[in-house]
Amino acid sequence: MNSLFMMRGLLFALFTALQFVQPLPLLAHGDLGGQIDEVTAEIAARPSDAQLFLKRGELHRNVELFLFAGDDFAQAEKLDPSLTLVHLARARNYLEWRKPALGLSSLDRYLASNPAGQLAALAHEVRGKLLVALERPLEAASEFTLAIDFSTAPSPDVFLYRVAAYESAGNEYFDIAIQSLDTGIARLGPIVSLIQPALDLELRLQRYDAALARVDQLAAAAARPESWLARRGEILLQSGRTSEAHEAFQLALEKIASLSARHRNTAATQQIERQVRSRLQQLAEAKHTARNSLHEK
Repeated sequence: MNSLFMMRGLLFALFTALQFVQPLPLLAHGDLGGQIDEVTAEIAARPSDAQLFLKRGELHRNVELFLFAGDDFAQAEKLDPSLTLVHLARARNYLEWRKPALGLSSLDRYLASNPAGQLAALAHEVRGKLLVALERPLEAASEFTLAIDFSTAPSPDVFLYRVAAYESAGNEYFDIAIQSLDTGIARLGPIVSLIQPALDLELRLQRYDAALARVDQLAAAAARPESWLARRGEILLQSGRTSEAHEAFQLALEKIASLSARHRNTAATQQIERQVRSRLQQLAEAKHTARNSLHEK
């Protein structure tokens, strides 16, 4: 047992150095190494229990021991071919192992027998991630849509995965990406994690009025709106509306001045204040230069 545990530790160190995909934990955090040993002891007592091999495989996946996880899933399937959850577990293992083609094959086997089961939302989310890894972004976006549709309470992350897929498909899909975010906002509420990327996309499309509307929405909902007022000034400046930009920057300074000393003296607030004062100084210098040029004429 000790030598096996040492081998697992070495493999864990190796895989941790090589992996960049974040795991998708099904199990609670804790002493996973201890949990693996406990399940191993249970397997020794009940070696024909497929569920135990599935459970240990998930634990191995959670500590990125993908090879061990694959062996466990294979044994679970051998013991109980009707245990279709193995295919979903194997697909997740391949996703995190950066073997998306194998993962897609496993996931399609799962969905063939569980097209609308309790884990359909998770299955389509994983399938979307596999398709992203295979550089098939539009198909991935469709899978994320299915994940959202099957979920009673979708995470904002799934909407963001779908947006990222549309973005990677090209600029011509930015409109659809924005619509996707608005769908998420309508379903989940005006949360910053969805409004912010919509704002960024509006700016990339140079839709300044739409971007300003997003900023105003964020500022209205914020307990501390000064950063969004500063952002409003930047957008107005970017669109050539210098007078309105000046007003926005001044309002941001007023909001900062109204803060308590404790909040005003934080590093983040001081940085915003420096940036706003710098912009106001630039605007004043530009105005002065324009006046001098006019007088010279």
